[in-house]
Amino acid sequence: MSLGGSVTRTCYRTGSRGSSAVHGRLNTATPRGQNSSALLKSFSSASLLRAELPTDAVAAQPSQSSSSATQPSSPSEEASSSNPFPQVPAGHKTRTLVGTVSHVHTNTAYVEHNEQVWDKRLQKHFKQTAHNLVHDPTSLLRVGDVVRYSPFTPAEKAAREKRRNDILEHEEGKGVNTGRGQSVTRKGFVVPEGKRLVMVGAKLEAIPKRQRNSKGVRFVAREVVSPFGSSITQRFGTMKKAGWLQDLQKRGFHSYSAARMAAVNSPTTPEAMVDVTQRAFRERLDNAQSSEERSKIFVEILEEHKRHVAEEKAKYGENFVYEHLLIPRSLVPAIVGAKWSIRDRLQYESGATIRPAKPVRVPGRYQLKQFDVYGSKEAVDKAKGLIRSYLERELENIKTAGNWTGESSTSKTAKVLRRVVSNQTKAKKTGVERAEADQAEVATAMAS
Repeated sequence: MSLGGSVTRTCYRTGSRGSSAVHGRLNTATPRGQNSSALLKSFSSASLLRAELPTDAVAAQPSQSSSSATQPSSPSEEASSSNPFPQVPAGHKTRTLVGTVSHVHTNTAYVEHNEQVWDKRLQKHFKQTAHNLVHDPTSLLRVGDVVRYSPFTPAEKAAREKRRNDILEHEEGKGVNTGRGQSVTRKGFVVPEGKRLVMVGAKLEAIPKRQRNSKGVRFVAREVVSPFGSSITQRFGTMKKAGWLQDLQKRGFHSYSAARMAAVNSPTTPEAMVDVTQRAFRERLDNAQSSEERSKIFVEILEEHKRHVAEEKAKYGENFVYEHLLIPRSLVPAIVGAKWSIRDRLQYESGATIRPAKPVRVPGRYQLKQFDVYGSKEAVDKAKGLIRSYLERELENIKTAGNWTGESSTSKTAKVLRRVVSNQTKAKKTGVERAEADQAEVATAMAS
Protein backbone atom coordinates (compact mmCIF):
# COMPACT_ATOMS: atom_id res chain seq x y z
CA MET A 1 0.00 0.00 0.00
CA SER A 2 0.97 3.65 -0.21
CA LEU A 3 2.76 5.50 2.51
CA GLY A 4 -0.44 7.40 3.36
CA GLY A 5 -2.27 4.16 4.03
CA SER A 6 0.42 2.83 6.33
CA VAL A 7 0.50 6.11 8.23
CA THR A 8 -3.24 5.90 8.63
CA ARG A 9 -3.10 2.43 10.13
CA THR A 10 -0.17 3.33 12.36
CA CYS A 11 -1.92 6.40 13.76
CA TYR A 12 -5.11 4.48 14.39
CA ARG A 13 -3.35 1.63 16.14
CA THR A 14 -1.30 4.00 18.28
CA GLY A 15 -4.41 5.86 19.36
CA SER A 16 -6.42 2.73 20.09
CA ARG A 17 -3.67 0.94 22.00
CA GLY A 18 -2.71 3.99 24.09
CA SER A 19 -4.34 5.30 27.22
CA SER A 20 -7.16 6.98 25.26
CA ALA A 21 -8.14 7.41 21.64
CA VAL A 22 -8.30 11.18 22.01
CA HIS A 23 -4.76 11.35 23.39
CA GLY A 24 -3.40 9.25 20.56
CA ARG A 25 -5.12 11.31 17.88
CA LEU A 26 -3.76 14.53 19.34
CA ASN A 27 -0.14 13.31 19.43
CA THR A 28 -0.13 11.99 15.85
CA ALA A 29 -0.76 13.51 12.46
CA THR A 30 -4.34 13.78 11.27
CA PRO A 31 -4.97 11.05 8.68
CA ARG A 32 -6.10 12.09 5.24
CA GLY A 33 -9.06 9.77 5.21
CA GLN A 34 -10.50 10.96 8.57
CA ASN A 35 -12.86 13.92 8.76
CA SER A 36 -11.37 16.85 10.73
CA SER A 37 -14.81 17.92 11.98
CA ALA A 38 -15.37 14.47 13.46
CA LEU A 39 -12.00 14.70 15.20
CA LEU A 40 -12.92 18.12 16.63
CA LYS A 41 -16.28 16.76 17.75
CA SER A 42 -14.68 13.85 19.59
CA PHE A 43 -12.18 16.13 21.31
CA SER A 44 -14.86 18.65 22.34
CA SER A 45 -17.08 15.88 23.70
CA ALA A 46 -14.23 14.42 25.73
CA SER A 47 -13.29 17.84 27.15
CA LEU A 48 -16.91 18.66 28.01
CA LEU A 49 -17.39 15.28 29.66
CA ARG A 50 -14.24 15.72 31.70
CA ALA A 51 -15.43 19.17 32.85
CA GLU A 52 -18.88 17.90 33.81
CA LEU A 53 -17.71 14.95 35.90
CA PRO A 54 -17.84 15.67 39.67
CA THR A 55 -14.44 16.10 41.23
CA ASP A 56 -13.52 13.69 43.99
CA ALA A 57 -12.23 15.70 46.94
CA VAL A 58 -9.92 12.89 48.11
CA ALA A 59 -8.54 12.12 44.67
CA ALA A 60 -8.09 15.78 43.80
CA GLN A 61 -5.80 16.42 46.78
CA PRO A 62 -2.08 16.20 45.92
CA SER A 63 0.32 14.03 47.84
CA GLN A 64 2.05 15.28 50.96
CA SER A 65 5.40 15.60 49.19
CA SER A 66 4.04 17.73 46.37
CA SER A 67 1.65 19.81 48.50
CA SER A 68 4.49 21.43 50.41
CA ALA A 69 6.26 22.58 47.25
CA THR A 70 3.12 23.60 45.35
CA GLN A 71 1.91 27.17 45.75
CA PRO A 72 -1.50 28.53 44.66
CA SER A 73 -1.07 30.17 41.29
CA SER A 74 -4.56 31.57 40.69
CA PRO A 75 -6.98 33.72 42.73
CA SER A 76 -9.54 30.90 42.64
CA GLU A 77 -7.12 28.58 44.46
CA GLU A 78 -6.41 31.23 47.07
CA ALA A 79 -10.12 31.81 47.75
CA SER A 80 -11.14 28.15 47.50
CA SER A 81 -11.12 27.78 51.27
CA SER A 82 -13.42 30.79 51.69
CA ASN A 83 -15.73 30.50 48.70
CA PRO A 84 -18.86 32.51 49.55
CA PHE A 85 -20.96 30.96 46.77
CA PRO A 86 -23.24 27.94 47.38
CA GLN A 87 -21.65 24.60 46.57
CA VAL A 88 -23.11 21.48 44.99
CA PRO A 89 -23.66 18.70 47.57
CA ALA A 90 -21.22 15.82 47.46
CA GLY A 91 -22.37 13.00 45.22
CA HIS A 92 -24.79 15.18 43.26
CA LYS A 93 -24.07 15.12 39.51
CA THR A 94 -24.87 18.28 37.61
CA ARG A 95 -23.72 20.06 34.48
CA THR A 96 -21.18 22.80 35.20
CA LEU A 97 -20.68 25.67 32.75
CA VAL A 98 -18.00 28.34 32.51
CA GLY A 99 -18.58 31.82 31.12
CA THR A 100 -17.77 35.51 31.38
CA VAL A 101 -20.00 38.03 33.15
CA SER A 102 -21.31 40.62 30.68
CA HIS A 103 -23.98 42.48 32.70
CA VAL A 104 -24.63 42.77 36.43
CA HIS A 105 -28.06 43.35 37.98
CA THR A 106 -29.60 43.03 41.43
CA ASN A 107 -28.52 39.59 42.71
CA THR A 108 -28.29 38.40 39.10
CA ALA A 109 -25.80 38.58 36.25
CA TYR A 110 -25.76 37.78 32.56
CA VAL A 111 -22.99 35.30 31.69
CA GLU A 112 -21.77 34.70 28.14
CA HIS A 113 -21.11 31.02 27.46
CA ASN A 114 -19.64 29.84 24.16
CA GLU A 115 -20.86 26.49 22.86
CA GLN A 116 -20.00 24.36 19.82
CA VAL A 117 -23.25 23.41 18.07
CA TRP A 118 -23.09 20.47 15.62
CA ASP A 119 -24.84 21.00 12.31
CA LYS A 120 -25.95 17.59 11.09
CA ARG A 121 -26.62 18.72 7.53
CA LEU A 122 -23.29 20.51 7.02
CA GLN A 123 -21.38 18.07 9.25
CA LYS A 124 -19.45 20.77 11.12
CA HIS A 125 -19.47 22.70 14.36
CA PHE A 126 -20.62 26.30 14.70
CA LYS A 127 -19.82 28.63 17.57
CA GLN A 128 -22.89 29.84 19.44
CA THR A 129 -22.88 32.32 22.34
CA ALA A 130 -25.53 31.80 25.01
CA HIS A 131 -26.47 34.57 27.47
CA ASN A 132 -27.57 32.85 30.67
CA LEU A 133 -29.16 34.67 33.59
CA VAL A 134 -27.28 33.50 36.69
CA HIS A 135 -28.29 34.06 40.31
CA ASP A 136 -25.63 35.83 42.40
CA PRO A 137 -26.62 35.35 46.06
CA THR A 138 -23.65 37.38 47.36
CA SER A 139 -23.69 40.34 44.92
CA LEU A 140 -19.94 39.92 44.43
CA LEU A 141 -19.81 39.39 40.67
CA ARG A 142 -18.35 42.10 38.44
CA VAL A 143 -18.31 42.53 34.67
CA GLY A 144 -15.40 40.56 33.24
CA ASP A 145 -15.31 37.81 35.87
CA VAL A 146 -14.92 34.26 34.61
CA VAL A 147 -17.34 32.20 36.70
CA ARG A 148 -18.36 28.59 37.02
CA TYR A 149 -22.11 28.07 37.37
CA SER A 150 -24.62 25.24 37.25
CA PRO A 151 -28.39 24.68 37.46
CA PHE A 152 -30.17 24.79 40.80
CA THR A 153 -30.18 21.59 42.84
CA PRO A 154 -33.54 20.08 43.90
CA ALA A 155 -33.09 21.45 47.43
CA GLU A 156 -32.37 24.94 46.10
CA LYS A 157 -35.38 24.77 43.79
CA ALA A 158 -37.61 23.81 46.72
CA ALA A 159 -36.29 26.70 48.81
CA ARG A 160 -36.88 29.16 45.96
CA GLU A 161 -40.38 27.80 45.40
CA LYS A 162 -41.18 28.23 49.08
CA ARG A 163 -39.84 31.78 48.97
CA ARG A 164 -41.94 32.52 45.89
CA ASN A 165 -45.10 31.21 47.55
CA ASP A 166 -44.43 33.34 50.62
CA ILE A 167 -44.07 36.43 48.43
CA LEU A 168 -47.26 35.63 46.53
CA GLU A 169 -49.20 35.14 49.76
CA HIS A 170 -47.86 38.44 51.09
CA GLU A 171 -48.83 40.29 47.90
CA GLU A 172 -52.26 38.66 47.77
CA GLY A 173 -52.82 39.67 51.38
CA LYS A 174 -52.44 43.30 50.27
CA GLY A 175 -54.98 42.80 47.48
CA VAL A 176 -52.55 42.46 44.58
CA ASN A 177 -53.51 40.08 41.79
CA THR A 178 -50.32 38.04 41.36
CA GLY A 179 -51.74 35.69 38.75
CA ARG A 180 -51.72 32.61 40.96
CA GLY A 181 -53.84 29.92 39.40
CA GLN A 182 -53.47 31.36 35.92
CA SER A 183 -51.48 29.71 33.18
CA VAL A 184 -47.76 30.15 33.73
CA THR A 185 -45.81 30.84 30.54
CA ARG A 186 -42.09 31.02 29.99
CA LYS A 187 -42.38 34.80 30.25
CA GLY A 188 -43.73 34.77 33.80
CA PHE A 189 -47.01 35.57 35.52
CA VAL A 190 -49.31 37.97 33.65
CA VAL A 191 -50.65 40.73 35.91
CA PRO A 192 -53.42 43.27 35.18
CA GLU A 193 -51.00 46.20 34.91
CA GLY A 194 -49.41 44.64 31.85
CA LYS A 195 -46.13 43.83 33.58
CA ARG A 196 -44.62 40.40 33.97
CA LEU A 197 -43.26 38.97 37.18
CA VAL A 198 -40.38 36.49 37.26
CA MET A 199 -38.04 35.14 39.88
CA VAL A 200 -35.00 37.41 40.12
CA GLY A 201 -32.68 36.12 42.82
CA ALA A 202 -34.99 35.31 45.71
CA LYS A 203 -37.87 37.69 45.00
CA LEU A 204 -40.43 38.52 42.34
CA GLU A 205 -39.66 41.57 40.26
CA ALA A 206 -41.09 43.16 37.14
CA ILE A 207 -38.73 42.35 34.32
CA PRO A 208 -37.77 45.06 31.81
CA LYS A 209 -38.56 44.88 28.13
CA ARG A 210 -35.22 43.38 27.08
CA GLN A 211 -35.69 40.46 29.47
CA ARG A 212 -39.30 39.55 28.66
CA ASN A 213 -38.27 36.77 26.31
CA SER A 214 -35.88 35.17 28.80
CA LYS A 215 -36.62 31.97 30.65
CA GLY A 216 -35.91 33.45 34.07
CA VAL A 217 -33.14 32.43 36.43
CA ARG A 218 -32.17 28.79 35.95
CA PHE A 219 -28.53 28.88 37.08
CA VAL A 220 -26.61 29.87 40.19
CA ALA A 221 -22.97 30.93 40.49
CA ARG A 222 -20.70 28.37 42.16
CA GLU A 223 -17.21 29.85 41.92
CA VAL A 224 -15.25 32.74 40.45
CA VAL A 225 -12.51 31.12 38.39
CA SER A 226 -10.72 34.33 37.41
CA PRO A 227 -11.87 37.62 38.97
CA PHE A 228 -11.57 40.80 36.94
CA GLY A 229 -9.94 43.41 39.17
CA SER A 230 -9.98 42.87 42.92
CA SER A 231 -10.21 39.41 44.42
CA ILE A 232 -13.37 37.97 45.96
CA THR A 233 -11.93 38.24 49.47
CA GLN A 234 -11.25 41.95 49.00
CA ARG A 235 -14.72 42.53 47.55
CA PHE A 236 -16.38 40.75 50.45
CA GLY A 237 -14.35 42.73 52.98
CA THR A 238 -15.09 46.02 51.23
CA MET A 239 -18.80 45.20 51.01
CA LYS A 240 -18.98 44.32 54.70
CA LYS A 241 -17.03 47.42 55.70
CA ALA A 242 -18.52 50.07 53.45
CA GLY A 243 -21.32 48.77 51.24
CA TRP A 244 -23.76 47.74 53.94
CA LEU A 245 -23.13 50.87 55.98
CA GLN A 246 -23.58 53.11 52.94
CA ASP A 247 -26.82 51.33 52.15
CA LEU A 248 -27.98 51.98 55.69
CA GLN A 249 -27.11 55.66 55.39
CA LYS A 250 -29.12 55.96 52.17
CA ARG A 251 -32.10 54.28 53.79
CA GLY A 252 -31.76 56.21 57.06
CA PHE A 253 -31.87 53.12 59.23
CA HIS A 254 -29.29 54.18 61.82
CA SER A 255 -31.22 55.63 64.73
CA TYR A 256 -34.33 53.45 65.02
CA SER A 257 -34.70 52.51 68.67
CA ALA A 258 -37.18 52.35 71.49
CA ALA A 259 -34.80 52.06 74.43
CA ARG A 260 -31.87 54.09 75.68
CA MET A 261 -28.35 53.05 76.50
CA ALA A 262 -26.34 54.03 79.54
CA ALA A 263 -23.50 56.41 78.79
CA VAL A 264 -19.94 55.44 79.62
CA ASN A 265 -19.14 55.70 83.35
CA SER A 266 -22.62 56.97 84.23
CA PRO A 267 -25.51 55.45 86.22
CA THR A 268 -28.15 53.54 84.26
CA THR A 269 -31.05 55.88 84.85
CA PRO A 270 -33.74 56.78 82.29
CA GLU A 271 -32.24 60.27 81.98
CA ALA A 272 -28.74 58.88 81.24
CA MET A 273 -29.71 56.36 78.58
CA VAL A 274 -28.91 56.56 74.88
CA ASP A 275 -30.18 54.22 72.17
CA VAL A 276 -29.35 50.62 73.02
CA THR A 277 -31.51 49.13 70.28
CA GLN A 278 -29.79 50.91 67.42
CA ARG A 279 -26.38 49.55 68.46
CA ALA A 280 -27.82 46.06 68.69
CA PHE A 281 -29.21 46.45 65.17
CA ARG A 282 -25.83 47.71 63.93
CA GLU A 283 -24.05 44.66 65.33
CA ARG A 284 -26.60 42.33 63.75
CA LEU A 285 -26.29 44.06 60.39
CA ASP A 286 -22.49 43.94 60.51
CA ASN A 287 -22.60 40.20 61.26
CA ALA A 288 -25.29 39.40 58.65
CA GLN A 289 -24.03 37.13 55.88
CA SER A 290 -26.88 37.24 53.35
CA SER A 291 -29.22 39.76 51.77
CA GLU A 292 -32.28 37.87 53.06
CA GLU A 293 -31.05 38.20 56.64
CA ARG A 294 -30.38 41.92 56.21
CA SER A 295 -33.85 42.41 54.71
CA LYS A 296 -35.44 40.82 57.78
CA ILE A 297 -33.38 43.09 60.03
CA PHE A 298 -34.53 46.13 58.03
CA VAL A 299 -38.16 45.14 58.57
CA GLU A 300 -37.53 44.76 62.31
CA ILE A 301 -35.84 48.18 62.38
CA LEU A 302 -38.80 49.82 60.64
CA GLU A 303 -41.31 48.22 63.01
CA GLU A 304 -39.18 49.21 66.00
CA HIS A 305 -39.02 52.82 64.79
CA LYS A 306 -42.80 53.03 64.35
CA ARG A 307 -43.32 51.57 67.81
CA HIS A 308 -40.82 53.99 69.31
CA VAL A 309 -42.53 57.02 67.74
CA ALA A 310 -45.90 55.81 69.02
CA GLU A 311 -44.48 55.36 72.53
CA GLU A 312 -42.90 58.81 72.54
CA LYS A 313 -46.12 60.38 71.27
CA ALA A 314 -48.18 58.64 73.95
CA LYS A 315 -45.63 59.59 76.59
CA TYR A 316 -45.50 63.34 75.89
CA GLY A 317 -48.99 63.81 74.47
CA GLU A 318 -49.49 67.36 73.23
CA ASN A 319 -45.89 68.19 74.14
CA PHE A 320 -44.61 65.74 71.49
CA VAL A 321 -42.79 67.38 68.55
CA TYR A 322 -41.56 65.80 65.29
CA GLU A 323 -39.47 68.19 63.19
CA HIS A 324 -37.31 67.96 60.05
CA LEU A 325 -33.92 69.65 59.73
CA LEU A 326 -32.22 70.23 56.36
CA ILE A 327 -28.41 70.31 56.54
CA PRO A 328 -25.89 70.53 53.65
CA ARG A 329 -24.30 67.16 52.94
CA SER A 330 -20.82 68.64 53.28
CA LEU A 331 -21.52 69.51 56.94
CA VAL A 332 -23.16 66.22 57.90
CA PRO A 333 -19.90 64.68 59.30
CA ALA A 334 -19.77 67.52 61.84
CA ILE A 335 -22.92 66.25 63.59
CA VAL A 336 -22.51 62.54 62.86
CA GLY A 337 -18.90 61.71 63.64
CA ALA A 338 -17.04 58.44 63.37
CA LYS A 339 -19.39 55.49 63.92
CA TRP A 340 -22.15 57.99 64.81
CA SER A 341 -20.37 58.99 68.02
CA ILE A 342 -21.28 62.71 67.79
CA ARG A 343 -24.91 61.92 67.00
CA ASP A 344 -25.08 59.58 70.02
CA ARG A 345 -23.61 62.33 72.21
CA LEU A 346 -26.21 64.82 70.94
CA GLN A 347 -29.01 62.38 71.72
CA TYR A 348 -27.63 61.77 75.21
CA GLU A 349 -27.25 65.47 76.01
CA SER A 350 -30.60 66.57 74.60
CA GLY A 351 -32.83 63.58 75.29
CA ALA A 352 -34.35 63.72 71.78
CA THR A 353 -34.02 61.16 69.00
CA ILE A 354 -32.06 62.28 65.93
CA ARG A 355 -32.70 60.15 62.85
CA PRO A 356 -31.11 60.67 59.41
CA ALA A 357 -33.61 60.49 56.58
CA LYS A 358 -33.43 60.59 52.79
CA PRO A 359 -31.46 63.30 50.91
CA VAL A 360 -33.36 66.29 49.54
CA ARG A 361 -32.38 67.61 46.10
CA VAL A 362 -32.65 71.38 45.82
CA PRO A 363 -31.48 73.78 43.08
CA GLY A 364 -28.13 75.18 44.13
CA ARG A 365 -24.63 74.10 44.98
CA TYR A 366 -25.35 71.61 47.72
CA GLN A 367 -27.52 68.59 48.27
CA LEU A 368 -29.31 68.78 51.60
CA LYS A 369 -29.61 65.92 54.06
CA GLN A 370 -32.80 65.62 56.08
CA PHE A 371 -32.65 64.76 59.78
CA ASP A 372 -35.77 63.91 61.79
CA VAL A 373 -35.72 65.10 65.40
CA TYR A 374 -38.56 64.03 67.68
CA GLY A 375 -39.35 63.89 71.38
CA SER A 376 -40.57 66.43 73.89
CA LYS A 377 -40.60 70.09 72.87
CA GLU A 378 -37.84 70.96 75.32
CA ALA A 379 -35.63 68.07 74.15
CA VAL A 380 -36.13 68.95 70.48
CA ASP A 381 -35.28 72.62 71.10
CA LYS A 382 -32.15 71.61 73.00
CA ALA A 383 -31.12 69.21 70.22
CA LYS A 384 -31.57 71.95 67.61
CA GLY A 385 -29.43 74.31 69.68
CA LEU A 386 -26.67 71.72 70.02
CA ILE A 387 -26.76 70.96 66.30
CA ARG A 388 -26.55 74.69 65.55
CA SER A 389 -23.52 75.07 67.82
CA TYR A 390 -21.75 72.10 66.21
CA LEU A 391 -22.40 73.48 62.73
CA GLU A 392 -21.19 76.97 63.67
CA ARG A 393 -18.02 75.47 65.14
CA GLU A 394 -17.41 73.54 61.92
CA LEU A 395 -17.96 76.68 59.84
CA GLU A 396 -15.42 78.54 61.97
CA ASN A 397 -12.94 75.73 61.36
CA ILE A 398 -13.55 76.06 57.63
CA LYS A 399 -12.92 79.82 57.80
CA THR A 400 -9.72 79.36 59.77
CA ALA A 401 -8.37 76.66 57.48
CA GLY A 402 -9.30 78.55 54.31
CA ASN A 403 -11.14 75.56 52.89
CA TRP A 404 -12.39 76.78 49.50
CA THR A 405 -14.17 73.48 48.76
CA GLY A 406 -16.94 74.06 51.29
CA GLU A 407 -16.55 70.52 52.63
CA SER A 408 -16.05 69.38 56.19
CA SER A 409 -12.60 70.32 57.49
CA THR A 410 -12.17 66.83 58.92
CA SER A 411 -12.84 65.06 55.63
CA LYS A 412 -9.96 63.51 53.70
CA THR A 413 -10.91 65.29 50.48
CA ALA A 414 -10.74 68.71 52.10
CA LYS A 415 -7.30 68.01 53.58
CA VAL A 416 -5.90 66.87 50.24
CA LEU A 417 -7.33 69.83 48.36
CA ARG A 418 -6.01 72.30 50.93
CA ARG A 419 -2.56 70.78 50.61
CA VAL A 420 -2.37 71.14 46.83
CA VAL A 421 -3.69 74.71 46.63
CA SER A 422 -0.84 77.05 45.73
CA ASN A 423 -2.45 80.45 46.23
CA GLN A 424 -3.28 80.47 49.95
CA THR A 425 -4.68 84.00 49.94
CA LYS A 426 -7.20 83.25 47.23
CA ALA A 427 -8.14 79.97 48.88
CA LYS A 428 -8.71 81.65 52.24
CA LYS A 429 -10.82 84.40 50.70
CA THR A 430 -12.94 81.93 48.75
CA GLY A 431 -13.27 79.71 51.81
CA VAL A 432 -14.60 82.58 53.89
CA GLU A 433 -17.19 83.46 51.25
CA ARG A 434 -18.38 79.87 50.96
CA ALA A 435 -18.43 79.45 54.73
CA GLU A 436 -20.60 82.56 55.07
CA ALA A 437 -22.95 81.19 52.41
CA ASP A 438 -23.12 77.88 54.27
CA GLN A 439 -23.85 79.67 57.51
CA ALA A 440 -26.69 81.60 55.89
CA GLU A 441 -28.19 78.39 54.47
CA VAL A 442 -27.95 76.64 57.83
CA ALA A 443 -29.58 79.58 59.60
CA THR A 444 -32.43 79.57 57.08
CA ALA A 445 -32.92 75.82 57.45
CA MET A 446 -32.87 75.96 61.24
CA ALA A 447 -35.29 78.88 61.29
CA SER A 448 -37.75 77.06 59.04
